[in-house]
Amino acid sequence: MNSMDFLLTNKDITYEIRTEIKRLGRPIPDLIISKTDVGKSRNYSRNFNSSVYDRFKWLCGCPKRNKLFCFICLVMGGNRSAWTQEGTATLPASYKGNFRERRTFNTALGHQSTQKYLYNAPKSAG
Repeated sequence: MNSMDFLLTNKDITYEIRTEIKRLGRPIPDLIISKTDVGKSRNYSRNFNSSVYDRFKWLCGCPKRNKLFCFICLVMGGNRSAWTQEGTATLPASYKGNFRERRTFNTALGHQSTQKYLYNAPKSAG
């Protein structure tokens, strides 16, 4: 079962199913996300690196949609956002990345501070 696709397509999920999905753990597949930036003297290519899962312990991936989501808010119930509905295919980088990458990184950091995430995170630990 693709737990991510199941969570994204089924809105009325029983507590038992949510508990089982939580028990199985967040899916952390290698996604096929790449980006090429054009520089002054050469092109720069960036590819998805699964170490991003270590940086954001709530991050999960959906191989069918080839996007990143918030596992905690999907399982526990979250606000409608890119992290729970559409997913994101932009690579979270570091503060040294270009503007769009920095914005995605900051959005990921910001998601960790949302009221819904802060409400869901302790519930998901138990």
